[in-house]
Amino acid sequence: MEERVREKAMLLSEEFKHYRSLDGYLVKLSSLAYDVEDYAFGDTAKAKTIYEQVLKHPLLADYISNLSCYRDNVESRISSDPRLRKLRDYSDVLLKVLSSTPCREIREIREVSRDAT
Repeated sequence: MEERVREKAMLLSEEFKHYRSLDGYLVKLSSLAYDVEDYAFGDTAKAKTIYEQVLKHPLLADYISNLSCYRDNVESRISSDPRLRKLRDYSDVLLKVLSSTPCREIREIREVSRDAT
């Protein structure tokens, strides 16, 4: 499982380099939720544990620290954006990690929202 966590953290780290908007980050974090559920074969507790381990991986530290500056907006977007339904199942884990991570704005994240229809 440790190798899987590292692989997912590496992949997210590479993908996050290309995103400048909150939507981009959240869509990728939603995709991670689907990936860990597949890996955990429907074991919700195991999936949430893996999800949390990926978010806490050192490769993602700067991105999570930056994202923690937008915690309130993350929470609001997750609850209102229909594209992020899967992320709602993991919002408790994500918000816990963001709350425990000091805000360090390394680069500005645009808070652009597209209306989902």
